[in-house]
Amino acid sequence: MRRLEFEGCGLKAHEAIPDLRPTYQFNYRRFDITLWAPGDPLDLVNAVKIELRKMNLENRVRVSHSGYALHLQPINSSKAVGIKYICSAMGIGCSDVVYIGDSDTDVEAMEIVGYGVAVSNATDELKKRARIVLEKPSGKGVADFIRYYLPRL
Repeated sequence: MRRLEFEGCGLKAHEAIPDLRPTYQFNYRRFDITLWAPGDPLDLVNAVKIELRKMNLENRVRVSHSGYALHLQPINSSKAVGIKYICSAMGIGCSDVVYIGDSDTDVEAMEIVGYGVAVSNATDELKKRARIVLEKPSGKGVADFIRYYLPRL
């Protein structure tokens, strides 16, 4: 799906869901779009899916929520697809990859890598799948992983 088409479906959903707006990352993303609105993430995902159905796009757009934002992307894409592509291009196995994540949007990617890591503020679902759960959140957790764990791998 072309970027312009994605922006169009995001903007139509914006019209139907009160307070839905582009995230601060919106203008910098080239493959997906991120939208934010107050409310329960599951309710927001379901509301966007209803709008996509009305536009006959439900089989073309994947909708998820990272805990921070709604993500809309082509149905056949994911972080795991990207990892597989990069590993193939580099001639390495996915089992040689370390992946650090924080949300349910990272679950599929964590399942295909050799070493999955979750920061302390990750979702419970991601923490269950991680090989290690760091003591600190977000970037501080990543910094600790690089400083203390990566040299031992």
